[in-house]
Amino acid sequence: MPNVMIIQGKVENIWDDEDFARMLRDRLGDDAERYFREHSDLNYALRDVTDEQILQYCTGECSKVEDAIEHWTGVLGEMQDELESIQANIAIRTKDETSILLLQLIQKINSEL
Repeated sequence: MPNVMIIQGKVENIWDDEDFARMLRDRLGDDAERYFREHSDLNYALRDVTDEQILQYCTGECSKVEDAIEHWTGVLGEMQDELESIQANIAIRTKDETSILLLQLIQKINSEL
């Protein structure tokens, strides 16, 4: 199944990376095609690289990213637990009680954003 894109007002069916590279060359020139090929080759080469291998070359920014990932993973886990609790007890709560719990959860989510 192709990816259908509208590029410069024309519908393009892109079947694979090769089609995309040809379309870039035709529409934007050789430099755009070369840039895409170089970067898609890099992504292909990096697909088997582990997080540990990446982190050994990382400077201080990686620890900030790791901290953010850890934080948001924790937040999402808490939200999931609360939603599962609401779902598990929905039969024994009134509509108003459930609405209050959902509103509290929404406020908690908003406070994190």
